[in-house]
Amino acid sequence: MRLTGFDELPVVDRRGTTVGRVSHALFDPARPALVGFEVRLPRLGRLVERQRRYVPLTGVTVHDDRLSLAEGERLQTLRDTRSGISWEHATIWKGMPVRSSSGVGLGEVKDA
Repeated sequence: MRLTGFDELPVVDRRGTTVGRVSHALFDPARPALVGFEVRLPRLGRLVERQRRYVPLTGVTVHDDRLSLAEGERLQTLRDTRSGISWEHATIWKGMPVRSSSGVGLGEVKDA
């Protein structure tokens, strides 16, 4: 699946209830490996945006139309370390500037 295929994909719990939507695919900062997803929760009263949550790749099953949380998996906060992933340091490739080896700007990452 391409990065754009994850945009706004629903994240559902084991009962099939939507708990949020994917806002970004997150990568390891040191190597080109997908490690998890940033999840945008529904707004409170349709007005107040809530803090983003995170889920490791190992905590979901990826389907064409949704991400399903694994049994017992819960969305994590930014400071949560139980998955061993530093969510603060995870990299978002989409929109990242691309430069040549000599430093000339070539554009930005649109998809991968």
